[in-house]
Amino acid sequence: MTQEHYSKLEQMYYAAPLHEFYDTLKIKISRGQCEIELDLEEKYFHAGGSVHGSVFFKLLDDACYFAVQSQLEDQFIVTAKFHVDIKRPLRTGKVKAVGEVIRLSFDEYFAKASLYDERGKVVATGTGQFMKSKLPLAEVESY
Repeated sequence: MTQEHYSKLEQMYYAAPLHEFYDTLKIKISRGQCEIELDLEEKYFHAGGSVHGSVFFKLLDDACYFAVQSQLEDQFIVTAKFHVDIKRPLRTGKVKAVGEVIRLSFDEYFAKASLYDERGKVVATGTGQFMKSKLPLAEVESY
């Protein structure tokens, strides 16, 4: 894999329409790894005043997804299964999700990620299984 591939994946990530809402994200992709940072804002909170679980899921899934996609240049992958464990609530600051590939096989790909608060404490973890879609990566407009 090349730096060009990682840069194209980062461009693809930022181009996703969903990121008009998640507008404080930063992503860094390397071989088998991905780091995503998010500045927390009230728009990510539930009624109880802390970050909604969907934000935990998104950051962990994205970090795992792009760790795997960093090692595959032929097809666009999709999440087949994902598990999240939330350890503590989040209210302020910046968080960082760090994902890495666990295993690649012929048709299944596995990754894990941890979500850290500003103090470097793990606030959530996730593991995912991914599979290739029928869509060639080169046909994704933003890649």
